[in-house]
Amino acid sequence: MKKIVIQESVLWKHHYENSESLNKLLMNDILQHMREDPQGASKSNKLCWRGQKNYLNEAELFKPIHLIVDDWISHYYLDKKFKIKIDYWTNVNEPHSMNVIHNHSAPTSTYSPELSGVYYIQGKETGDLRFYTHEQLYNLIPYPTPYAKHFFYSPNDGDVLLWPSHLHHDVDINVSNKKRINIAFNVTLNPMEI
Repeated sequence: MKKIVIQESVLWKHHYENSESLNKLLMNDILQHMREDPQGASKSNKLCWRGQKNYLNEAELFKPIHLIVDDWISHYYLDKKFKIKIDYWTNVNEPHSMNVIHNHSAPTSTYSPELSGVYYIQGKETGDLRFYTHEQLYNLIPYPTPYAKHFFYSPNDGDVLLWPSHLHHDVDINVSNKKRINIAFNVTLNPMEI
C-alpha cells in the first residue's frame, strides 16, 4: 500500500538557543521605535501597535530566521541555492487584543516560493497561534475525519516558526497581563545559478 501526498502544509518550528540575549537587544530597538512612532502603522488590529523599521540589531535577528529558512530549503531543494529576501515588522499586542484571520500570500512565480513566519520575543502564555487550511476554513472536512480541526500552537519566548505564506492564521485573545511582542516576517526566495 502507498500513501500519495496531495497537499502538504507543514509548520516548521525552532527554539533559538541565544534568544535571551537577542530578545534584550530587540526590546531596546522596539522600545526606541515605539518612542519615535507611538501611533505605529495604520493597518493594525485593535490594541496592537505595529511598526516597520530596520533595527540596529537586524543582523542578530536574521540569525534564527536564516537557521529555519535554510533548514526548509535543504529539505525541499537539495541542489538549489536561493537569494533570500526578508521583510519584517513588529507586533506589540496589549492584553485583551487579538490578531484577526489573515494570510501573507502574494503572487509569485513557480520558482519563487513564499514563506512567512514569526519570532517570539515575549509570547509565552499570551495566546495561541491558530492555522487553518482552506478546507478547514470553509468547514469542508466533516468531523471526525483527520484534519477537520484547525491547528493550535502555544509559543514560548525565543521560538521561531515558518509556514507557507498562503496558510490562513489568527492569534487568540491575549488573556495575560503582559504584552505579546513578536516580529513577523515574509521570505522571498529567488533561485541562484550554481
